[in-house]
Amino acid sequence: MQPSDANDNEGITSAKAALHTTMEQNDRFAQRLTELVTLINELALAATLDELYRQAVEFGRLRLGFERISLWLLAPDGGHVQGTFGTDEQGRQRDERGEIQPISAHRFVYSLITNPTRLLIEQEAALYDERGATVGRGERGVAALWNRKEVIGFLSVDNLLTGRPFQEQDWRVLELYASGVGHLISLKRTESALRANQEMFAQMLELLPVGVSVVDRQQRTTLRNRAVAEIWQLGDQEAGMEITRRGWWVANGQPVQPHEWAGIQVLQTGRPVLNQEIEIECADHSRRIILNSAVPLRDEQGEVASALIVNQDITARKQHERQHAATAALANALRTVTSRAATIQTVTSQVYELLGATGVCLLTPAEPLSRLKVECAEGDLSAVAGEQIVLSDGQRAAIFNAGSPLQLTRYEDEPSGLFFSLSRRTQRLLYAPLAVQDTTIGALVIGLDHAADAAQLRLLAILADNAAAAIHRAILYEELQTQAQRLQLVMDSADFAVLLLDRDHTVVLANSRGQKTLALLAGTQVGEKLLLLGDTPIEQLLLLASPVGCPATITHEERIYQSSAAPVLRDGELDGWVLVLHDVTRERQIQTSIRQHERLAAVGQLAAGIAHDFNNIVAVILLYVQMLQRANRLDESDRKRLDVIADQAKQASNLVRQILDFSRQTVLERQPTDMAALVEASIALWQRTLPENIEIRYTADEGQRFTVLADSAMLQQALTNLALNARDAMPGGGLLTIHLRWVEVAPGMEPPVPGLLPGRWVCVAMTDTGTGIAPEHLPRIFDPFFTTKEIGRGAGLGLAQVYGIVRQHEGQVHVQSALGYGATVEIYLPFEDAARVDARRETQEELNPGAGLILLVEDNPSAREATQAILEMSGYRVLAAANGREAIRLAREHRAELDLVLSDLVMPEMGGVELYHAVQRINPAIRVMIMTGYPLEHEGRILLEAGIVNWIQKPFSIKQLTERIGQLLGQALSGGESPLSSE
Repeated sequence: MQPSDANDNEGITSAKAALHTTMEQNDRFAQRLTELVTLINELALAATLDELYRQAVEFGRLRLGFERISLWLLAPDGGHVQGTFGTDEQGRQRDERGEIQPISAHRFVYSLITNPTRLLIEQEAALYDERGATVGRGERGVAALWNRKEVIGFLSVDNLLTGRPFQEQDWRVLELYASGVGHLISLKRTESALRANQEMFAQMLELLPVGVSVVDRQQRTTLRNRAVAEIWQLGDQEAGMEITRRGWWVANGQPVQPHEWAGIQVLQTGRPVLNQEIEIECADHSRRIILNSAVPLRDEQGEVASALIVNQDITARKQHERQHAATAALANALRTVTSRAATIQTVTSQVYELLGATGVCLLTPAEPLSRLKVECAEGDLSAVAGEQIVLSDGQRAAIFNAGSPLQLTRYEDEPSGLFFSLSRRTQRLLYAPLAVQDTTIGALVIGLDHAADAAQLRLLAILADNAAAAIHRAILYEELQTQAQRLQLVMDSADFAVLLLDRDHTVVLANSRGQKTLALLAGTQVGEKLLLLGDTPIEQLLLLASPVGCPATITHEERIYQSSAAPVLRDGELDGWVLVLHDVTRERQIQTSIRQHERLAAVGQLAAGIAHDFNNIVAVILLYVQMLQRANRLDESDRKRLDVIADQAKQASNLVRQILDFSRQTVLERQPTDMAALVEASIALWQRTLPENIEIRYTADEGQRFTVLADSAMLQQALTNLALNARDAMPGGGLLTIHLRWVEVAPGMEPPVPGLLPGRWVCVAMTDTGTGIAPEHLPRIFDPFFTTKEIGRGAGLGLAQVYGIVRQHEGQVHVQSALGYGATVEIYLPFEDAARVDARRETQEELNPGAGLILLVEDNPSAREATQAILEMSGYRVLAAANGREAIRLAREHRAELDLVLSDLVMPEMGGVELYHAVQRINPAIRVMIMTGYPLEHEGRILLEAGIVNWIQKPFSIKQLTERIGQLLGQALSGGESPLSSE
């Protein structure tokens, strides 16, 4: 045999062996494929998914020959894998259902899932035990579990226990096995979901509150849930329920015909029928209202095979709708009604209509308690409106203590017997108590022509409750309105502002004065938020003004307000504020005026005390000077010196007079005086004496009389003092304006100046354009000896004298001024109707001095000696006494010849007034004249004003004294009246 032939034979043999091996492998692969199909079929029979997972791992290990195999599923979140079953390090099956791992931990598998492919092979893989030691090496293959389009998990196999190499057929079998297992898992999941849905549907069908049933073309019920039997009250074997019950259309009350039921219509027409409202009669003869609907169910050919019927029991809903509609109708009718009478009328008429009653009346308790009054009635019961029913205690309890409406089926059952004479249509009577907070305030009586069902009784109970609440609200509203009116009257009559603020400082309520004060201080009104009062923020004001008793002060445009606040609490929480604002401007002005008057009165009292002794001294000086001036032996220089002494004494006397005027203790000779004439005469005098650069402008209200009861000389002195003050305030010239007007202050009216009482007043206002008065000087301008002028230009008594003269005339003086804006002085004097005052006549007769006996009473020796010398020089006979008791003795001794008692006012032991009374008891014909350098006390002033006591002011001149005595004695001798004039 040739070598080439041998080689050929060897090749043929090798080829045959390879072919044989391939055929064997193909046979084994075919067997494995056959086994694979068998396995897939067996796995399809698994009852549950977990059983499928377990068997898939077990079959792959035992029947497909994979050493180790595990099945993992992709978690729903897509970022984790969940274990099922697998093989441990010893080759035993392991339950891995509790394991959840992130995909990132399976780096080898990560690409299989993120970049879907069928199979991944890892050539060199290692197996580790629990301690981390390597226990095997070999190959690993991972095949994807597919659900048609997506990977749902993977099968992992390896030979790490034995290291036996995998064949290509092994990877092919793994890939096919994974594909079959993935398909089965998807099917099992779908079956489980479908089964769960079916179970859930069945449960939901049973739990549904609506009836669901299926009726085939033969009108047999093939499906129905529990609600169907409950709604229709069906037995287990009943079918075709729609045509076995009577029904009426809710809309019109007509019977439902057999072909009109929704299920029958669907079976006949194939079109859905929705929302039929039908009233049905149940097995127990009760009635229910159902909402009936049906839709067709079709077979594979599209033919109507059956009807799906849905019944919903809407009885309660319809009753609720009726109750709601009735309640809404009653509420709407009562919406604008507030009085009790109108509420009762509305309730009666509405209940009559809403219940379809034959008659309705409303009863309320009457006096005495055993009676009921029919306040209002409608329909058949209208005949009893206004009547009263007498009840026994039991009858009253039957009506008023019923907790719910009572249904009476016979007239005999009616406790009062009131309705025997009513229409025969009234077959039934219902009583519904009207109760509010466990108190019955009345009762509704309803007449019906049929028995009321439970729904009607419930509706009546609801209407009765609403009616009772409405009547109670009307009663409370009327009481509240009455209380509110009383409270508003009280608040409006208050002379202070009351504001109610909520927690956000919005003005909720204000009395009339509060509304005016709000507009003045804040420019706001009720309903608006309050931010400021004056210049004070409301938060700061509430903080300062609370608690009550710590008032805060608000100043606004020369008005002064005191505020106090109290918090309003609700359930312990702040809910608002009550703010009280009191205008204390007048009180402050009065307080200031009182303090000023008290201060000036104290100063005046001191000044008056000094004036007496001072006048005595000045009187002696003047009398002796005048006596010396009558001497013929004086040279010219001595006479001039005496003239200077006399002039200075007169100035001192004038100064004392001003002090007495200020202290309001100068005796006035008051007569009806026309202030217009007095002002005009004064202006004529000023025009000759004031500088030419001062313009005087005078105005007066037209058509008015300006009569006052006054001492014209004193008033002219006061006006002149004001003019001189104005002159000094305008050194460079200016305008002096005098305006005369008439003012009336009504009771309760705020006067223009503090202290001005209700009545009619004459006001003289003098305004200059001078430098004005500083605010800090205004409170002291009437103080004696207070002046802002330079030294030597005034003694500070001008305005003090004005103040005293005006106050002595029972008037008021008020000054307004500001630096640089001049000053205005207003004098208010009481208006006097001249027609009421009798004109006093004075008789002037020729005096006959030197005739008569005079008793001179003076405790000052110097004054007594000087006065006695003057009287004797004038030709009078004089008896001198140092005190009152000595004077009484002399008067008794010379009672027949004594013509006049000339007495000082203030003396030790007995004063001039007491001496007058004593002389009157001795001989009423004896005249008395008082000399005073001190104001008269109250009793002496009364005697003087009555024309009983005559007087002369110290210091006096010889001429004044002799003329006054001569006038008095001359009138005495002629029988005339004593004069009131004085100098």
